[in-house]
Amino acid sequence: SRSLPAYTNGWFIIGASRDIKPGQVVNIDKWGENIALFRGKDGVLYALEAYCAHMGANIAIEGKVKNDNCLQCPFHGWTYSGQTG
Repeated sequence: SRSLPAYTNGWFIIGASRDIKPGQVVNIDKWGENIALFRGKDGVLYALEAYCAHMGANIAIEGKVKNDNCLQCPFHGWTYSGQTG
């Protein structure tokens, strides 16, 4: 089996946009990385690193979409903008 190169040299499909509804959060586990993929209440699809800066929790697991385009950590309520992280 071939492994991915040590650097990004293209685009990789992680899912279909049409499958993620407004307010839905999905944990993507690919190539040893976890990505929080969510569609904001504004209808835009966002992708963030899945780990909360506070305690390292995976915000894609039971995280909630707040304030149109933010993802809230389920443990201590820290929120992350889909636009700026």
